[in-house]
Amino acid sequence: MKKLDYPKLTQPIKQTLKSKQKILLSLYKTVNAAIERGDNKSVIITKNKQGERVWRLRPIEAEPEPNESLFAKFRQYGIVEIIKFVNKQTNFLKVFESLLPKGTQVPPTIEYISAAVFANAVRMGVSKMASSSDLNESRLVTTETNYIRVETLQAAVDIINNATAKFPIFDKWYVQSIVHGTLDALKLELKFTHHKGRHSSKYFGCGLGVASLNEIVNGLSVTGRLIGAHEYEGGFNFEMCILQNTSGIKPSQISTDKHGMNGFNFALFDLIEMIFAPRIPKPHREVLWGFGKAEDYEGLLIKPTKFVNEQLLIDEEDNIKRLMASFLTGHVSPSIVIQKLSSKEYTSKTKAALIQLIILKDQNSS
Repeated sequence: MKKLDYPKLTQPIKQTLKSKQKILLSLYKTVNAAIERGDNKSVIITKNKQGERVWRLRPIEAEPEPNESLFAKFRQYGIVEIIKFVNKQTNFLKVFESLLPKGTQVPPTIEYISAAVFANAVRMGVSKMASSSDLNESRLVTTETNYIRVETLQAAVDIINNATAKFPIFDKWYVQSIVHGTLDALKLELKFTHHKGRHSSKYFGCGLGVASLNEIVNGLSVTGRLIGAHEYEGGFNFEMCILQNTSGIKPSQISTDKHGMNGFNFALFDLIEMIFAPRIPKPHREVLWGFGKAEDYEGLLIKPTKFVNEQLLIDEEDNIKRLMASFLTGHVSPSIVIQKLSSKEYTSKTKAALIQLIILKDQNSS
């Protein structure tokens, strides 16, 4: 635990609970006071059929795209020109090493590497790329086979992303000086069979498809993975952000949509001092947690309906920390364990304790 260097994993959980109890109770009072004074214009208060006061968030009005006319004035460049320019600045093509012994290698050129990468990026394939250009199909297929693989692509992306992050304008995209990342999946229909391919009439009609899950920071994809269209996105958030992101861009706050929201993620990210802040469109319908008992929140508009079992967390402290150590050291795959824990058929004291850690979020998250 000391080698991992995460304070919350080394300090007693009783100390963490005491600190969070003080913060959370104060936040409930502060938020409610601001609403009652009328300072919080985002909250709408109405009455239900029983005459009780209820609340909901005011819908966000759509705004016009601010940069629509700006980019129309920029000079357009071809993708090949851009690849050559970026390679000149970063030399990212050096990471594309051949799988073949040195004596049998065909030296790669920027044209063939670029064409092979681009053909896969737009999902047209190298054969069609060759027929649409003056490149030799056999050499293009050989280049793809020997040089283009996940390891070389990830290394090249890391070089480009790290170089981009050094530009002064990169920091201007931060939200309140916070390195804020987001995860979302793009549904892709398959042209060929794939072991992760699944039917989904909503996205693929009668065909098969997969989901491309990416972690985006300031417009840059820092890591990604292919998952099944049937797999829950929330099970992969922790693994992708902590273990899979090999770039120098490390977000301190992560957001997702409802598809990526998983109760365990609140606890896991909080224990390593990261904020998990998913977009919740209707927070008034979510379960709110708190310390103490219902009487402690008498008269408050926004108040908890479930309360922490502190003794359960104290009893399961060792199991929770062992699980976190296994995740962070890479001894187990977090995505597999999280998906198993998320099953409605699986119950345990450790699972119940982890779910209750949802309320141990940082003050900024609340």
